[in-house]
Amino acid sequence: MGTITRVARKAGHAYLARVDLKGIEPFSKTFKLRKHAKAWADRMERNIDEARAYGNTASRTMTLQDLIDEHIEAQASPEYGMMVNIGWWGREYGHMRLAEVTRPVVRQALKQLADGFAHRGAGKGKQAATDRPRSPATVKRYKSALSSAFEYGREHYDLPENPCRGIKLIGTDSARVRFLSDAERKALLKACKASKWDRLYLLVLMAITTGARQGELLRLSWADLDLAARRAYVRHTKNGEPRVLPLTGEVVGMLKGLPRPIDSTILIFPAMHYRKVGKDEQKVRQLVLSDAHKPFEFRPYWNKAMEAAKLENFRFHDLRHTCASYLAQNGATLLQIADVLGHRQLEVTKRYSHLCVDHKQDLVDRVLGSVK
Repeated sequence: MGTITRVARKAGHAYLARVDLKGIEPFSKTFKLRKHAKAWADRMERNIDEARAYGNTASRTMTLQDLIDEHIEAQASPEYGMMVNIGWWGREYGHMRLAEVTRPVVRQALKQLADGFAHRGAGKGKQAATDRPRSPATVKRYKSALSSAFEYGREHYDLPENPCRGIKLIGTDSARVRFLSDAERKALLKACKASKWDRLYLLVLMAITTGARQGELLRLSWADLDLAARRAYVRHTKNGEPRVLPLTGEVVGMLKGLPRPIDSTILIFPAMHYRKVGKDEQKVRQLVLSDAHKPFEFRPYWNKAMEAAKLENFRFHDLRHTCASYLAQNGATLLQIADVLGHRQLEVTKRYSHLCVDHKQDLVDRVLGSVK
């Protein structure tokens, strides 16, 4: 039940609204006007979920940015995409107390995202807007990023609820499978070979031939490679399960041709920069490691290669689709494709089922061909 008490202040007076509900620790809030105090107390009594949130100490004292920072720090190797998505919540709503981040607030934020335009990497961790609307799948990822932070809060601070739960989004276009044609692949790889960053071709080739995610490749260190066995070991994946990437002979040959550092924990694609070491512009640009344990910001070089290859409606993640699509078109089963991509649920892999025509035809001919 809510009670309103007038309290003295140095500059006049205020009104303290106290809410005492069964099963919830009593809590209060001060207002300048009595009508605002009463309206707030009445709302809390009507909305038991909001009352539980406000009755939690962490909900009242922690900001959303506090929760996001702690959630990120607790992760061994957060995904780049997750960092981008959770970063948006921090910029837009990080100043709010957790109790204020209610389901209506989240619903309105998701609508704002759905009405906006997609972004792409612009280098140095920055994002640049495109002229494409955000897809439902992208909005879903923003929601998932915030939800994961609140689930962390529920586990560590006993937050009473996750405001993302119960919010339904419009269906995502899970059937989108954009992959490179032979001509597009040749044009892209040619552009990558001509890039000023000498490892762009290797990165793209590994993405196509392993089906690994961007973050998985960028976090590979020399310690994760077994070139004799032609294997790369991904220790941190999206679903939390480590997996092995078979490497093609071309990729192994390129890796062997790179200078191998003494410190095997250095990344294969480490952050680098150029600096001048003399007067002659043609001879003085020297590549220097700026942070060997942070991935290289390859986006500007990738965007230039995309423009040179004249590719449209194509993302780096579509290289993963390209790998799966090539496998499907050459007789691989859905189970084999799922194994290569590291899918835990075969349902996700079914987006490539329409490409497994030859395999299905061979199966039908072999098993049912003699039926009359």
